[in-house]
Amino acid sequence: MSTKTLTRGGLLLALAVILPQVLHLTGGPQLGSIVLPMHFPVYIAGFLLGPALGGIIGFLAPLISHMITGMPPVSPPVLFLMLVELPLFGLLAGYLYRQRGWKIIPALLLAMVGGRVGMALISPLIFYVQDFPVAPLVYVQGALITGLPGIFLQILIIPILFKTRFMEVVAHESPAK
Repeated sequence: MSTKTLTRGGLLLALAVILPQVLHLTGGPQLGSIVLPMHFPVYIAGFLLGPALGGIIGFLAPLISHMITGMPPVSPPVLFLMLVELPLFGLLAGYLYRQRGWKIIPALLLAMVGGRVGMALISPLIFYVQDFPVAPLVYVQGALITGLPGIFLQILIIPILFKTRFMEVVAHESPAK
């Protein structure tokens, strides 16, 4: 793995930790569950860096954010759900786009569905272990409905980034010297 790849991965991981904090400072903690700022860098990591780094960044982002800021919280068990959901986002985005050759929007949509299905499947176990008094399906539905603005923004912004010169510059690999 090249130094450039690791650097890009580190920058996207840092962005995944910093973006939610910026939103919390400007709009309150509830804004994070509406805009889903941590998801953007994770999807971009999968698309740019591949499934392995996309998955790793998806796992590390909520974990590091929790260790530094306490967010996402352990109760309600948002942290544990995100430790399943976000790695699936990065892994699936990278796999479908970089290894299967899918176009960005179908890969993004299926990664979104896959991550949320993973979250829904693991939520009964997590809720049982934590003795969390909400039905898992009700929680997952609520999280999905609350996050609809963020999902819409992801579908709008991420493909635009990949069609602009900005993303070409970020993803450009210079020839070996």
